[in-house]
Amino acid sequence: MAQLSLVLALLVTTNTMAAPVDFDWSNTASVSKTEGLPEAQALIEAEKFEEALPLLVSIAETQPGNADVFNLLGYARRNLGDLERSGLDYARALRIDPDHLGALEYQGELFLLLDDVDNAKENLARLKTACPVECEEAEELAEAIETWQAKASE
Repeated sequence: MAQLSLVLALLVTTNTMAAPVDFDWSNTASVSKTEGLPEAQALIEAEKFEEALPLLVSIAETQPGNADVFNLLGYARRNLGDLERSGLDYARALRIDPDHLGALEYQGELFLLLDDVDNAKENLARLKTACPVECEEAEELAEAIETWQAKASE
């Protein structure tokens, strides 16, 4: 339980520090901003999280300013049960891009795993601001919150 409290404290702290990060892409000129991501995404979609993880770690080393990489890294780690590192990955994605729809949704789902519905709802509000019309990520997080609340009231 102490570990979950630490994870929650880290997430709440990093969730409020969503300042954009400047990154100098000149040091990675030979690396495409999407190099390796299609393969990693295919592994994630196939739920091959253990296979995706080392690829994503490698991509993150060469693309430290790519929010999509850290979002997928967090998603893979969360699905492998590494909630602490998953939370750090989502927080990093949101520092790079405070309006990253996927990271806001997935971090919200992580908050629910940690029984923190208030921060999940905060992420939902941020999603609704970032995409005020129709937004799959907002719809999915809203559904996850409803499911969590229904289970909590049983």
